[in-house]
Amino acid sequence: VALISLDDDGYDFTKVGGYISFVQDTIIGLFIGILIISALLCLDFFGVYHTRHSHELIRALPSVNDPETIATIEKHSDLKLMPWPEYEIKHEEILGKTLSNMRESLEKQTNEMEKYLKEIGHVKDEYDELMSHPMLELKRYCGDCKWSRDGKVSCDARVQFLQDTHETSLIMAKINVTKHPSCKKG
Repeated sequence: VALISLDDDGYDFTKVGGYISFVQDTIIGLFIGILIISALLCLDFFGVYHTRHSHELIRALPSVNDPETIATIEKHSDLKLMPWPEYEIKHEEILGKTLSNMRESLEKQTNEMEKYLKEIGHVKDEYDELMSHPMLELKRYCGDCKWSRDGKVSCDARVQFLQDTHETSLIMAKINVTKHPSCKKG
């Protein structure tokens, strides 16, 4: 097979051309081999030329449908062999169950989301009520204003400090910082 394009030196695998020639010759050789085998099988089929191997191959084909052979193949390959129509039926059944499960899951998650949105609505109402309460003066809170006398610490930084150091909630920290006159808007 590899003698088709050989020159006196053979294949030079140190160059790309040597690899290309080798692959080209291999493909051409395989193609010619397949053509010869196909021609021999055709000649055998039409009774012009008889080979022992082709008859053995033809006799072996029915054993592929033998239930014992199929069971052996299934056992050793961990596969379930079945006819195409049966496969399509099972595939549609599995696909239907999967879609059904996905719809149920989507419906459940949608219901949970609606429930959480209602809860968030109640919390937002309470938050708005706290923010507008006149005694807490949270509407007058100024986060960008300076809390310290030297102007290095903003009111927002002081709120963050109270939350981090004393584990105070955001609202309580803002209420405490708003007591300082510089953290209130006019």
